[in-house]
Amino acid sequence: MGHAWLGCGRGDEQVQLHLHFSGGYGHEHADTLNLILCAKGLELLPDVGYTHTRYRTWSTGTLCHNTVVIDEQRQKTRGVGGLSDGRLLAFETASSPVQWVEASGESAYPDLADEYRRMLMLVDAGGDEVYAVDLFRVKGGTQHDWALHGNADYEGAASVSVPLAPYADNLLPGVKIRYPKGESDRGDADGRNTSYAFFQNVSRGRLTDGVTVTFTGSEKSAGVRTHLPAQPGTEVFLGDAPSLRRAEENNILLDRYRMPIFLLRRKGPPPLASRFVAVHEPFEGKPFLDGVSLQPVSGDEDAIAVSVRHHGVADHIIHRPQADDRAIATGDLRLRGQTGFVRERNGVPEMMGLWGGLELRWGKYVLTGSGVYSGKVIQAETDFLSVSGELPEGNAMKGATLLVTFGDASSQGYRIEKIARENGEIRVITEDEIGFALQPGGAKHLFFPLREIPGEVTYRILTSAFTVMDGEQ
Repeated sequence: MGHAWLGCGRGDEQVQLHLHFSGGYGHEHADTLNLILCAKGLELLPDVGYTHTRYRTWSTGTLCHNTVVIDEQRQKTRGVGGLSDGRLLAFETASSPVQWVEASGESAYPDLADEYRRMLMLVDAGGDEVYAVDLFRVKGGTQHDWALHGNADYEGAASVSVPLAPYADNLLPGVKIRYPKGESDRGDADGRNTSYAFFQNVSRGRLTDGVTVTFTGSEKSAGVRTHLPAQPGTEVFLGDAPSLRRAEENNILLDRYRMPIFLLRRKGPPPLASRFVAVHEPFEGKPFLDGVSLQPVSGDEDAIAVSVRHHGVADHIIHRPQADDRAIATGDLRLRGQTGFVRERNGVPEMMGLWGGLELRWGKYVLTGSGVYSGKVIQAETDFLSVSGELPEGNAMKGATLLVTFGDASSQGYRIEKIARENGEIRVITEDEIGFALQPGGAKHLFFPLREIPGEVTYRILTSAFTVMDGEQ
């Protein structure tokens, strides 16, 4: 499927944070690494969904989704040139106050993207409030457009924290546009991507530092404020596009209903490397975050550290692309691993989390972990995998994710039920059906898409450690 979501809460206070990374198998959209955020009883950062109207080409295009467009090109979904599936890199939900998922999607931009990956983290801020940390790394091409869309169900508005000036009727100024006349018609824009013509009534600004964008508008006083710290030299665009849901499949109404869109643009010589760091803050009535800032990191130039202030505390998140025992640091936080989280009040930690690492330090406070387990898959049955290496037996790893990687670099995640030793073998019993079998020289899917994949089958498990502290220990 290639779709993961994080969640917490119940009823109207339920929150869901989705990350999509599927390939194309029919009826697909060009939406690799698309983000969806549902909170306050609303789909605040939406996927507009499916339509059979003449604006179908807009709904399936990459710019219509909350993801990054490279060089104005629509993502590849299928056809010649290999698979378009993304890869699950991590799914860490064993600790409910802080959950995160990461996936990559370089296959959506073959021969263009050297890196295309997104990490989303859902954080419980207390008092029925949550926020989402969003780290998007892109390398390739000369232009990166990071897009975000407001509510698709109600009349909405958007505002940004920097001055804007009128730009153009659409994002393709001076280009002759022919809009589609039917659902199988993609329209024409003199060889440019027609989706950019649907982004209309555009204003533009330029950043010297960071920016916030706020989407409001619903039957409730709910909205979402997104913080994008430290993006100097980038351009911001604000406009609107057809709100297809409210037109209810009526071609006549497509241009009557609009929804707001925000875009952050970076340009540079190839291969352009961008790191889009965002914090999404759902709110009802009044936003609750006091500030978001990027922090310098020593020890690994690829690591990202962000601090989020709220309710008298500061949350510090540090993340690097790979688990690594080498120490990295930001301020009072020191990490030997992939991902760390510290919530502190007046310098004293209240909560600490460590994933794929051996040690997380905050001053005199230390949280230890078991790093990463990895090895080969030896046997695959309906509900367990026999693997090489030594794993802790019993329920110690219940809720963790076993990440299986096949010979073509595709991956599959399984939630762990328990670890057992049978007949001298280490068996990982999973909550999910395995769905593949080993065969000489590789593996094969037992269900759609029924691929036979040559090469070795390996596994990885990021261990996690999480503690809530009283400030005295």
